[in-house]
Amino acid sequence: MQIVKLDLFKNGIGYVCIDGEIKLGEHIIVEGSKGLELATVSGLNSKYDTNFEMLTFLKVASDDDINTAYNLFLEAQKLENKVREIIRSNGIDLKLCFLNYNLDKTKLIIYYTADGRVDFRNLVKILANNFHTRIEMRQIGNRDEVQIIGAMGTCGRECCCKVFLKDFDKVSMKMAKNQSVSLTPSKINGMCGRLMCCLKYEDDNYKEVLSKMPKVNSFVLTSNGSAKVVFLDILREEVTVLYEQGDETEKKTLKLQDISFDKSVSGFYA
Repeated sequence: MQIVKLDLFKNGIGYVCIDGEIKLGEHIIVEGSKGLELATVSGLNSKYDTNFEMLTFLKVASDDDINTAYNLFLEAQKLENKVREIIRSNGIDLKLCFLNYNLDKTKLIIYYTADGRVDFRNLVKILANNFHTRIEMRQIGNRDEVQIIGAMGTCGRECCCKVFLKDFDKVSMKMAKNQSVSLTPSKINGMCGRLMCCLKYEDDNYKEVLSKMPKVNSFVLTSNGSAKVVFLDILREEVTVLYEQGDETEKKTLKLQDISFDKSVSGFYA
């Protein structure tokens, strides 16, 4: 018996408990609160994240199952304009992001973002009468929206969360400071308006190098005497120092191994 992590077709993440052989990347059919769903195995022997639903494994998906899921996805997209019109005409303050049917077409799931809680009880009745199926309204966050819809990042490539990143790890401002990145929101925020996920990718390497480097504005000992640290080049492991002799000053860039300092005072940002 093992816990298997899943990428649900256009519906996020789920988990199943499977007794038997299953392959990474295999398509399977599962059942949960949204009914039948197509899923792709993305992790074996995973640790269950209680923020997501534990589903029931039914069978390995056939080509017909995969085609059905894709056709239902296309069918749901054709309803988008009508749903937007109904939302607007009823004065509901929410942003429609995405629609999708479950695999047995017993439920239309509508994903949206909103600043706060939305009373959509009357809206659900109207939508159900129009489309003759059960309606589920699901509020998602800004990161989830970008992951589902997709967007181009500031790097010129499609956002990581759309291409391969399925889990959102915590990203902090300290990571940007460690990497000497400009703290201007337009420089460090992704298309979702949150801190860019890629700030975490190399953070461990930056922290390791910073632990070996002096702090900016501290003093170090060089072959030419004492000097003040004015800049750290973390990637090259170089330190720019300022020599002050009377009214004269001189800047030099030195390799980390060419200076000495109190190692207990390393270059982590406050």
